Amino acid sequence: MGDEKKNGTALAKQGKARETYGDLDKLAGAMQAAGQRCNLIAPIVALDHIPLFFEVSLRVVSIDPREMRDGGECYSVPGGKLALGKSALAKLALAAGIQWDAMRSGRLDDGSDPYYVHYRAVGAWPDFDGRTVLQISGSKVLDLREGSATLEKLAAESKDGGEKRVREMRAFILEHAESKARNRAIRQALALRSSYTREDLQKPFVVPRLVETGRCDDPELRRLYYEKKLEGKGLAQRMLYGTDPALKPGDMEVIEVTARAIATEPLGKQPPPPVNTIEDYDQDTGEVTDDGLDPFGGDR
Repeated sequence: MGDEKKNGTALAKQGKARETYGDLDKLAGAMQAAGQRCNLIAPIVALDHIPLFFEVSLRVVSIDPREMRDGGECYSVPGGKLALGKSALAKLALAAGIQWDAMRSGRLDDGSDPYYVHYRAVGAWPDFDGRTVLQISGSKVLDLREGSATLEKLAAESKDGGEKRVREMRAFILEHAESKARNRAIRQALALRSSYTREDLQKPFVVPRLVETGRCDDPELRRLYYEKKLEGKGLAQRMLYGTDPALKPGDMEVIEVTARAIATEPLGKQPPPPVNTIEDYDQDTGEVTDDGLDPFGGDR
């Protein structure tokens, strides 16, 4: 355990320095080392190409392995293991560069029943080609109507019949559903495991991310790159303010990217189905989710 902590600390210091890799062999070596000492979060095993003017950053994220009721960022699942909670998943999503689309995220039901929510979360995630944004999606059905399987499970597991937890969940039902839909999207996008041992969670997580650095060995290509960046920002400034302000190389922004669309159904159109006609299973346990540990949807 001492060696793991030492290695994790060293890698964390390296991550703070934000070292980036533009060479495929060096990147492969760094990812291999990270995979041996840390939890490497990489949907792809290896890259065969790094775009010009881009490099790969290995971002280090530490997760508190204690359970949430003890101030940690995880919760227990069957088998004596732990699953990543909302705050842990949010940290990994931030490291990966996932951003949420407020226009395409929202309720899929019509909102006619205050105790039923079907929520879809849509996010954007930069691909490793440097020019494509992948769209991710996760949905959650939260049915807290009388006679639902969720309420029956809460009643069976709680000494007071689950009344307190039901009140908390109903008061913040939309927040619960939104949080859980996002969590599912993050798990799927980053290919996260459904559970980890406590020993696994003692190690830091490492998330590869493509970043635009503008570095290039060819001085002429580098000059053209900076000229294009400055020209693009100058055009944006003129459109906004009608002026052509002086620009510096440090003012550059990320190049334009295209989004790869995903098929999504329209928001807010469907009335709630009859009770217990749709089963929504918790991704980690395989059981109907009970929820309710956090009134703001922070448990799963």
